[in-house]
Amino acid sequence: MQKLEAWACLEGNHAVSSPCCCMHPNSKPVLVNDLYVCTKTGRMHVCNGCENCCVEQGVCLITGAAVTVHSLLPEPTQPRRHRKQRAAVYTNEQMARAFIFDLLFSDRRLKYERARFSACNEMSRRMAQRHMRECCRTSTPLVLQDIADIFLVNRDRLRSMAYLKTHATRAQRINVCKQYARRVQRLWALLSPHISSPHSFQTTVAAVLYLMRRGVACDGVMVIPMHPLMDAALPDAHAIKEVGVHRRQFTNIKNQISLTIRKLVEDHVITAVDIADCYESS
Repeated sequence: MQKLEAWACLEGNHAVSSPCCCMHPNSKPVLVNDLYVCTKTGRMHVCNGCENCCVEQGVCLITGAAVTVHSLLPEPTQPRRHRKQRAAVYTNEQMARAFIFDLLFSDRRLKYERARFSACNEMSRRMAQRHMRECCRTSTPLVLQDIADIFLVNRDRLRSMAYLKTHATRAQRINVCKQYARRVQRLWALLSPHISSPHSFQTTVAAVLYLMRRGVACDGVMVIPMHPLMDAALPDAHAIKEVGVHRRQFTNIKNQISLTIRKLVEDHVITAVDIADCYESS
């Protein structure tokens, strides 16, 4: 399936190359970006999430593209009953921005880390009490440094949240989300034609972000460079379920991306330098 994009002039019933129609100045062309055509049969498919579009995990099974989500809110029951809510349409880049913000800077992430900190302190306290009882039972001298080591070892298992001080303002955090969302979208646009994945776009975003923690090298080139912010800010991989991503799907798509990059380079479909340039280009 090949994606077609064009501006449609409704007044003249024809396609134009820009948002303005020179033949009908008063017309407001509409961008049509959900039309797919099979290159072999010429059969068309409108990927809009309706009854003709088979959707699973937020992805169209025919085109493999993330389906645009239309969420209609109920009419308010309070005084302004005559005002209706419009449908909210989100692009892949907007969904990636929101997902990255939720993963790194949201209140849910802070709540999760506070819960881990409390659990770590409780576990350290119980281990220290057990050590003290063991010393009393065996008449072994109690060394204060042993108690301190128990708390320090458990504390080192926690993720540092120092990156929040570096990105303290909301504008800085939004800018970070925009930068990484663009990187993810460019890489996925290059690899998606070669990956038949039924997973949601949020799962793909999570997989690419976690690949940035250590980076991906192929043919002597870092096709996905390591990003210190991702290494410092991302939670442990087992916590990915906290943002609504299934862990098994997350692992599958991450492995598929690595294998696809290696296969494309080995089959000379695309060079490792081209992948790196596409990923890092602004």
